[in-house]
Amino acid sequence: MRPTNYAALLVICSLTCQFLRAQDSPLESFRPDEQTLLLYHFDEGQGTVAKDASRHGYDGEVHGARWDTGKFGGALTFDGRHDCVFREVTEAIENVKALTVECWFKQENPEGRQFLVGKDVTFHFDLSDGTGTSISLYNRGGAVANADGLRHQHLGAAIGPIRLGRWHHL
Repeated sequence: MRPTNYAALLVICSLTCQFLRAQDSPLESFRPDEQTLLLYHFDEGQGTVAKDASRHGYDGEVHGARWDTGKFGGALTFDGRHDCVFREVTEAIENVKALTVECWFKQENPEGRQFLVGKDVTFHFDLSDGTGTSISLYNRGGAVANADGLRHQHLGAAIGPIRLGRWHHL
């Protein structure tokens, strides 16, 4: 059986990825600011559209995921294989030079590598076997080496065991 993940929301805005202690986690739904490029709360509860709460209106298409109860209202349940929220890349997102990815998630099965957000051969943010997380960045789709001679950089961090069936903030 493939892993099931629940995602409550996603923010992409500026540089850094912070791993917060539970007592530092946001106690309410994220609010967009002028730096927010894309923010899904996943609280529509039905339909095939995930509304973007940023000022840009970059709504996403829900493919296969089912609506569920989330940390702050709604959520989507993904099957770990084919389900996703798809968004065409816009010029504002395509040319971003720095990003922050932040989300609430609840995991039922920690096995394997599970992608929370990403764009093929550009970047992805994932969980690995319920004990770590990583961001992978590709230089021009992996076709061109960066200043360090690498086509791909993988930044990982141990997050301690994920408690199954509980909400976590990354």
